Amino acid sequence: MRRVRRGLGFTVRPAPGLALASLSPMVDLLTLLLVAVLRTWSTDPPVRVPEAGFRLPTTSHEGPVGEGVVIDIGTQALYVEGWRVASATWAADTEDVLLRPVHDALQPLGRQHALVRAHAD
Repeated sequence: MRRVRRGLGFTVRPAPGLALASLSPMVDLLTLLLVAVLRTWSTDPPVRVPEAGFRLPTTSHEGPVGEGVVIDIGTQALYVEGWRVASATWAADTEDVLLRPVHDALQPLGRQHALVRAHAD
């Protein structure tokens, strides 16, 4: 290092070769930091830990599930066992919780299980 006189006091000016030498460790450190960030980066959403009392439903039945009623929800209508029972626009616009046409179509069938299939859109 050289001392250079400017004004009333002396200032310390580093030699020209030392400026590049002091930049090298910082580049190494930034490279290591970049590698660490890229290794821990994930595009998946964070894992949510379930609450303390949360339990998934279990079954002890090992056989196949019995046949149930098939309910299809399409873009145009609602179907029970392939028969049209109500319009999809009517079902979306009604404020009644119980869809009476679907309920009336399910009553005579008397099965306990239902398979509900909905249109993807």
